[in-house]
Amino acid sequence: MATDPASANEFKSLIKKRGCIKGKLTNFANYVAKIQGLKNAGSEIKDSDKVQFQERLNKIVNLYDDSFEPVQVEIEQLALDLNEQINLKTNFIQILQKQRFCSMRLNPLY
Repeated sequence: MATDPASANEFKSLIKKRGCIKGKLTNFANYVAKIQGLKNAGSEIKDSDKVQFQERLNKIVNLYDDSFEPVQVEIEQLALDLNEQINLKTNFIQILQKQRFCSMRLNPLY
């Protein structure tokens, strides 16, 4: 973490923002699991669910570039332990890629 008080407060704020972004990814992963459960059970996906799925997929596709990366860059600039931040970034990217792949496989529009 940054050493001066102003930078330390900014660092904490950025960590919270990143946590909120990761929360969005977790919510999406839970939604994908719900859709997957419906498909696995042989249930028909409603048109309203198809629309909601597509909207959520569109948002998650842009999550990294629009939200995560700008915050992560600022965190990395303030961090004392860059390796820890890079590991967290790598973990986030892996989860995001997995969710993108699962979503595309499960997309009820295809």
